[in-house]
Amino acid sequence: MKIIHITRHTAARVILRHKQRHLAVHNAEATVRRIIADVQEAGDSAVRRWTKKLDQVELKSFWVSEEEINRAVKSMPASYSRSLRHAMTNILRFHKAQLRTNRTFTTREGAQLGFRFVPVERVGIYIPGGKAAYPSTVLMNVIPAKVAGVREIIIASPPSSSGSVHPAVLGAAGFLGIRRILRIGGAQAIAALAFG
Repeated sequence: MKIIHITRHTAARVILRHKQRHLAVHNAEATVRRIIADVQEAGDSAVRRWTKKLDQVELKSFWVSEEEINRAVKSMPASYSRSLRHAMTNILRFHKAQLRTNRTFTTREGAQLGFRFVPVERVGIYIPGGKAAYPSTVLMNVIPAKVAGVREIIIASPPSSSGSVHPAVLGAAGFLGIRRILRIGGAQAIAALAFG
């Protein structure tokens, strides 16, 4: 916790800083709402427009090609592959331990009761990008979805200025067998995953 000592001389500055932060959050929220509404209404053209405006990239295709994914997997150093495999094993073990089994039981009156655990059909996973790559986020999100039995997994990750997704993210996704990867980021990616 940060303690701020306010005097008569610093009060105005502290209040102004607080108002600026609040305004920045409010402006960001308004922009995100606008992006989501635009993507919901205009679809792909809105995603292209916002990607060009926010990421300064004009995309020919939203989808990363199978060739790009394979190239990223093949170019991974052996030490990186070993690290991924090690992390994958641990994450897999942890999430398999969380799995629950369907159960049924009979009441004294003879009624059959129970519950079933059923995975969702598909998930969209957002992998942040920008100045850093987050292959661990790929592992920590894809593996639980696979363990749960999700059939369709789509990843979205922001493009670089050249329009490509970070090779470490592609490598981790390819390593896990993910072949549906969108090269879009931000609120437009989340909206595209939500609305199709």
